[in-house]
Amino acid sequence: TKQDVTNGLVAWYPANDYRYTFLAYYPYNGWTVPAINTLGEPTISYTVSDISNNPDLMVAANVDAMRGDGSVKFNFKHQMTGITLRVNNYDDGNALTVNSLNFSGTFHKTLNIKPDLYPSVSGTYTDTHNYGSFTVNKDTSKDLATLLFLTNGVSNIGSNVKITINYKSLITGNNTPKELPLATYLPSFNPQPGVIYTLQLTFIGNALTLEVIDANSGQWEGGDDVDSDITFE
Repeated sequence: TKQDVTNGLVAWYPANDYRYTFLAYYPYNGWTVPAINTLGEPTISYTVSDISNNPDLMVAANVDAMRGDGSVKFNFKHQMTGITLRVNNYDDGNALTVNSLNFSGTFHKTLNIKPDLYPSVSGTYTDTHNYGSFTVNKDTSKDLATLLFLTNGVSNIGSNVKITINYKSLITGNNTPKELPLATYLPSFNPQPGVIYTLQLTFIGNALTLEVIDANSGQWEGGDDVDSDITFE
């Protein structure tokens, strides 16, 4: 079956007992899709390269549909892992000044999807997101931008992933650099696609801790469901 939505062309193979596999994706642009005459099980791919602007990738499949089934239903699933940094200042007397805060590493680059929707990744890219400088008042928290990553579906978003921060000590007032590799500080952190995690940096006096406080598998951005059902006539 071929449907060219752009040109309004629809073509069906005539046999009613043929079985068809539909593979759908979002966003529309950016995917590498096999040619229409390619034989065998199709694979579609998407390559990312900028952790500050990676898109929200979604895919869906309908396998072994028959012409007599009528409408084709797709259950789209998020393929990216979301990570939000939250900075807590639990000091009872001083505002926290963050001079710089970076999230960096070597990340998975290309998502490869077949109709079974089991994702695989290939290739890597190295990148850094700079959150800039900011102040967190005493007894308050600050949520930073959510970044989207590909995950290998098993345990990680890449290698040498770390948070680097430079802040003014709440005790001495001196500028204090700190590097927090996720593999060291969060050894059991196994990010999964379709989940937004909150990584919490907590300051109490001169102490700094890093922990995963939320893995919200029930919601994605804007409070929407993780999966979305769409039916095409």
